[in-house]
Amino acid sequence: MTSEQSAVQPVAPTASSSLAPASKPPAEPWLSPQVSSYFIAGGIAGAASRTVVSPLERLKIIQQVQPRDTGKQYRGVWRSLVRMWKEEGFRGFMRGNGINCIRIIPYSAVQFTTYEQLKKWFTSNGKKQLDTPTRLASGALAGVTSVCSSYLTCSMALRLFSLTLFLNFRYRHNIPTRSSALAIIDRNCVHFGHE
Repeated sequence: MTSEQSAVQPVAPTASSSLAPASKPPAEPWLSPQVSSYFIAGGIAGAASRTVVSPLERLKIIQQVQPRDTGKQYRGVWRSLVRMWKEEGFRGFMRGNGINCIRIIPYSAVQFTTYEQLKKWFTSNGKKQLDTPTRLASGALAGVTSVCSSYLTCSMALRLFSLTLFLNFRYRHNIPTRSSALAIIDRNCVHFGHE
């Protein structure tokens, strides 16, 4: 065999030199089971907390939209809750809770998921210590993300909840026009914040 023939013949691969490219570790899926569980847990926690405080949430809206010039105003927290119980029972306490849950579930789910993911990202998947400023930054960014992502749902839910409540109040207390009801709602629903 000449040197030219040996240069042309293919060389069989050895164990040390592989023809296959270096393989990358498998990428984590975008919606991993851990992220899904954070999302579900955040939504359930938000719905549970909103259901517990539903009577107070309803009372807050009632006091915001009630006309100031009638003698049948809801005054004081305890007296108003007792009055709601006497007039409407348990259903009165829970009225509007479905709408509140519709607005709070996406908000809480996004907030909790974002917070947990940011903590993981800031600590390089647990390789670094999580200090107080990092926790604060994670919480702040999670809050901003959840408000931005759920603002439209929250606004529509609050307006629907307020309109339903006020129209019921108007019917029971004989307030003349729908436009006056909507004007009071618009005046009292300028600011809507998340607790």
